[in-house]
Amino acid sequence: MKATDCAVEGCPRPSHTRGWCQTHYARWRRHGDAGPAEILKVEHIDVCTVEDCSERGQMRRGMCNNHYRRLLRYGTPTPTDEQRSTKGERCSRWLGDAVDYGAVHRRIKMERGPAKVWPCQHCGDQAAHWAYDHTDPNEKVSDRGRYSTDPDHYIPLCHRCHVKFDDNNATGWATRRRRQIEGDGGMVKV
Repeated sequence: MKATDCAVEGCPRPSHTRGWCQTHYARWRRHGDAGPAEILKVEHIDVCTVEDCSERGQMRRGMCNNHYRRLLRYGTPTPTDEQRSTKGERCSRWLGDAVDYGAVHRRIKMERGPAKVWPCQHCGDQAAHWAYDHTDPNEKVSDRGRYSTDPDHYIPLCHRCHVKFDDNNATGWATRRRRQIEGDGGMVKV
C-alpha cells in the first residue's frame, strides 16, 4: 500500500480525506462505517413497483412520482376512492350551513348533477335550473332571493316553470323588478 492509497484494505483508489478515498469517506460520513473495499452496487429500479403501473423514469422508494405522492398524502400508494374524496364534509374548506346562494347551487349540482339531465317537475320538459321549493323552515334570504342550505328543498324546473314558480312565491326576479319599478327604485330584500 502506497502512502496515497485509501486506508481501506484492498481499495486501490487514492486517499482524499482522513486517509480514505472519496467513496469510503462519503460512506463513513453517511453510515458511520467506511465499509468494504469494493464499490457497492445499488440495484437501480427504473419501473414503478406498484401493481398494474408500468411508469418509467425517476423512482422514489421504487415508485413513480404519482404513487410516491399518494404514499406521502394518504399513507398508501393506492388509496381508495373514499380516502381520496375531498368533496362535501371531507373538504377542509367545508362551511356547513354558513354558505351563500351560489355555493348552495354548486353543492346541489355536485350531488345530483346538472338540472338539465332531469325532467322539469311541473311540465315534464327538460329542466334548466335547480329551484328552491320554498318549504324550508330555516330558509335564508339574500339579494338574489330566498334559498335553503338543504339540497332536499330543490327541484329541477325548466326556465319558464322556474320563473312562474318563483313569482307565485313572491321571490322571483320578475317580482323584485316590479317592486323596484313601483317602489322606491331600490332593490327590495324579500
